[in-house]
Amino acid sequence: MGATFDDRVAKIENAVSDQDVRIARLENLMAKDSPETTPLLDFEDKISELQSQIDILKGKPRSNEGEMCKTMVVGGLQPFESLQVSTKWLRDKLETLKVPTREKPT
Repeated sequence: MGATFDDRVAKIENAVSDQDVRIARLENLMAKDSPETTPLLDFEDKISELQSQIDILKGKPRSNEGEMCKTMVVGGLQPFESLQVSTKWLRDKLETLKVPTREKPT
């Protein structure tokens, strides 16, 4: 009985030793990783962002403010002289329709 117990303890010690070696290798690989690699904590933000994009595509917007944001595609603006002229026309048109517009970032 003593020999089998000692054998079991030796097997457990070997298994633990093997795991220690594997963990040490993994830690070394992680330490050698370049700083440009995305840290694991950033994955939560990326997953949340992707989930928001999926929800928007499904028609279920997830927004902290509770506002719904839609994108409008407008064609037929080629006759206008410049981007500024077409932008002004579009803003004026949306204002007459009482549609909220996104202001230029400052």
